Amino acid sequence: MKSAHFGGRPRVGRGPTGGGGGGRQRTRQRRLSAGQRGEGRGASGQSALADSKIAQLSHLAAENPNLSPPPSQVQELIQSSKADRTVAAYLAVITRFVAWHQAMDCSDGALDGSAAAALFLAQEHSRTKGKTEGARAALIWYFDLLGCQANPARAPIAVAMAQGAQRRAPPVVHHEKVMGEEMKLIYSRFTGPNLSLIDHRIGTVLSLLFGAFLQVSEVVALRKDGISFDSGRVWLAIRRSKTDQLGKPERRPIARSDGAYCAVANLEKWIARVPRLASLFPCLSTATSTANKPMSADSVRAELQRVLQACGIARLLTPHSFQGGAATMAVEKGVPVRAVMAMGHWQSPGGFAPYVALNAKILAGADNLL
Repeated sequence: MKSAHFGGRPRVGRGPTGGGGGGRQRTRQRRLSAGQRGEGRGASGQSALADSKIAQLSHLAAENPNLSPPPSQVQELIQSSKADRTVAAYLAVITRFVAWHQAMDCSDGALDGSAAAALFLAQEHSRTKGKTEGARAALIWYFDLLGCQANPARAPIAVAMAQGAQRRAPPVVHHEKVMGEEMKLIYSRFTGPNLSLIDHRIGTVLSLLFGAFLQVSEVVALRKDGISFDSGRVWLAIRRSKTDQLGKPERRPIARSDGAYCAVANLEKWIARVPRLASLFPCLSTATSTANKPMSADSVRAELQRVLQACGIARLLTPHSFQGGAATMAVEKGVPVRAVMAMGHWQSPGGFAPYVALNAKILAGADNLL
């Protein structure tokens, strides 16, 4: 590759950004590559964009202490615009993009930034056969922080490539939804103070997945100090959400039930038994190194298979099946779709639709209008 220009005039050099000399761009890319070996925020996230707008703003803040906040605060504000897990996912894409771009050959001596972004998205699609919107979002974030005048990942050709990948992506295989009778069977076999701690723990986890429309990552992150009861319900402080970019806990209610399968009553019994640890669902390991850690999502998946076998449930249910089963049952009962989406933190109808199983009760006569 002889030259590239991303967001400016063509510049000689191997880096994927314009608006600077080739040597400076090569340095930027070496620093970016070195910064991808870690995950999350911290040192790796800062070194990944060492010559970006973040560094420029930090330098200005340091030179003007009476007119600006400390440079560390400037960096934290910008980097906190995305959740840690999102940053880690974006950095993985950026790592691949930088390595791919540096290995590219361009016979005419110039590689247009938007063309490079589009071709990389095509490469991502060929690698995964899936959608590339996540990769495009990572590139948008990358070029925005580099300070490109025109973001190559927002160019029409890059948008068209992402749309084409979306149309050609294989259909999503949706999880089966747990049914009400299956939930009652699980509840009767795996909740109650007479069970072992391990059995009572997984039963309580599954009841919260279903009763509060939770993701498995949200359940295992629950803490005892984030649980509060009142006369009619329990409130859960959700510390980690799939759609949360701000890192702020969200309160989620579960109403008490007069029936035999009350998730709130079971949770009260579980809290009375759980070891004196911060996590609501501790690892329960005898090993000192892991005893105080919360239960992992992988442990939930493994124990779920044991629960299904013990209950004689042959269907391939996953933790997602409980959130989807709860959403399906709520819609069947006539709960407004917007309320169900709010409860499960679904932000778009497209993201919500796969979680609801279509059946005659949900269609409510819409399949027989004439």
